[in-house]
Amino acid sequence: AGPFRLHGGPVVEAAVESMDLPPASHDIATCIYLFHELPTTLHATAARGIARILKPDGLFVFIDSLQHGDKPEYDALLDSFPLAFHEPFYGDYLKQDLRRVFEDAGFALEAVELAYLSRIMVLTRRGGAARARGRRGRRTSADLPSSGERRAKAGDGPQCAGRPARSRR
Repeated sequence: AGPFRLHGGPVVEAAVESMDLPPASHDIATCIYLFHELPTTLHATAARGIARILKPDGLFVFIDSLQHGDKPEYDALLDSFPLAFHEPFYGDYLKQDLRRVFEDAGFALEAVELAYLSRIMVLTRRGGAARARGRRGRRTSADLPSSGERRAKAGDGPQCAGRPARSRR
């Protein structure tokens, strides 16, 4: 039947550590509930692999479990998860500095959002022409408020820091 197509382009599913895809060949990449299944020693390799295949200013959407401190009231629940289920790398994942992993791989953090037991990170691959021109308004991870700070300012509704979605045509 062929690969699934979205808006005329193919959707590629590949192992993050061994993607046989050309460099800077994709506009968008997602990683959903993978990192907690990997040893932390592979996180940097996975992040660099994703950055390699994205075009400059390409979008990366990362979704995985919360981590320690994201919602402190859930920390004990997160600690018990690998005890109840076979999750050998989960405890280390909880402490991994994902911002640093992704920034070291060449990403700029645009937004972090917490949704129940999930952490959603929206990142862009650095190095595009827009960045070289010094696009105004782009936030660095140091500029991004925490989810709790955003809620304190804006009430309890859904929040998202960063720029609005842009057309990918």
